[in-house]
Order: sequence, then C-alpha cells, then structure tokens
Amino acid sequence: MPVFINELRHGWKALIGWTLGLAVVCVVYLPFFESIAASPEMESMLESLPPAIVVGMGFDEMFSGAGYVHSSILELTALILVVIAGVGWGSRAIAGDEEEGMLELTLAHGVSRTRVLAERALAIIVRFLLLGAALWLILMASSKPFALDLGAGDTTAAVASFCALAIVIAFASLAAGAATGRKSVALGVGAGLAVAAYIANVIGRQSQDWTWLSAVSPFGWAFAEMPIMNGWDWPGLAMLTGLALVAFVVALVSFNRRDLRC
Repeated sequence: MPVFINELRHGWKALIGWTLGLAVVCVVYLPFFESIAASPEMESMLESLPPAIVVGMGFDEMFSGAGYVHSSILELTALILVVIAGVGWGSRAIAGDEEEGMLELTLAHGVSRTRVLAERALAIIVRFLLLGAALWLILMASSKPFALDLGAGDTTAAVASFCALAIVIAFASLAAGAATGRKSVALGVGAGLAVAAYIANVIGRQSQDWTWLSAVSPFGWAFAEMPIMNGWDWPGLAMLTGLALVAFVVALVSFNRRDLRC
C-alpha cells in the first residue's frame, strides 16, 4: 500500500502536532473540574440562565467528571481541533494535490484513481484512530489526579463516537474535493457541515419543537446519548458510519468520472 504509507510518512509531524494540541486542551481545562464541581457560585449562575441555553450547551452536565469532559472536551474544545484537522486532511487528499499538480504525477506511476482515493481515505481513518487513542490515554491518565472518575469502557465509547464524527466531516471534505478538484470547495463543504450540524444539534436540544434537528445532526448521533456517561451508542455509531460510507462512495464515483484539471 505505497500511497497509504506515503501519506502517513509525510503527515507524521502534523499528527504529532495535533496530538500535542489535544494534550494542551486537556491540561488547560481538566484541572478546573474540582473547583467548578464544588462551586455554589457556578451552580447559582447556571440557575440564573434560561434552561434552554443550559441544556443546549450541555452546562447541566458539568458537575460530574464525565459530564464535564463531555461538555468541555469531547463536544467542544477537542472536537474543534480534530474537525480543523479533518477538514484539512480531507481537502488536501485529492483537491489539494490536484491543484498543486502532484496528483497527476502520482497517477502517472500506474496507480489507479480508486487506489489513490481508497488509500488516502484509509490514511485519514488511521490518523483519527491514533488521535483517538492518544485522547483516551490522556483522559484516563487525568481521571484520578483531577477527580474525574472516568470509566475506561465508557470513555472508549465516547472517544469512538468522537472519532466517527470527525471522520464523517473529513470524508465530506474528501468527497467535495474529489468531485470538484477545488480545495476551497472541499474546505467550505467540510467546515459548513461541521457548523450546520453543531448549530442544528444545539437548537434541537434547546427547544421541544425542534428536537428533530438534533435527530438528523451528526453531532446528535455522536453525543445525544452521552456515551461517556451511558456507554456505547450503537445506533449513533451506525448512522455516522453509514454517512461516512456514503461520502466515500460519492467521492469514489465522482473522482473516477471527471476529467482532472491539469
């Protein structure tokens, strides 16, 4: 699998950088849990806010260790990092190389378009699995020192949903880039999906009249059942996996059918 190996070889420094970013986020946010959990002022402040905002932003779960990690790390700061990484990886995989003239050189070596796309998609998945493993280790190492009381199994379930969501967004960028050959379009589609899905999930949690928005949002599929507190959410994972497969098929079909820009 030369394309796959080459992708990982050329991206290992960036992967280390994103891993350090996750570590920094955890080091910055996790030590605050004990002071927040024991703070009557924080509880009073949340009680003064509209319930819809508290529930929609996940603030109501911040007084348990797992809930705090869910709200501040998995559904917010760490997710922002991996979404940025995923959109970048997905947009560069085909469209970025095509705009730089490197894709044509790769294909000139007798490698099929299907193989290039499949191996680069696999490289994206492996990167997220490595980031997920690093995040799991960081969270478990932080559990006892910061009194988070995280369960290994539930944390695994949460990180799996976290990574599945990131892969979906990365594959949306990959599909847009493969269909158009334009990196700007790929970036816009991936970022647009992330923002739209996040807003839909927040609105869906805030209003009983709009709960369907959370039900159709990939963010809702990943986090509605709060796997770090309740364990594996198999239906949510299945929907995320299905959407990622759809994006991959769209990328494969469109990439094989269109003329490359020289």
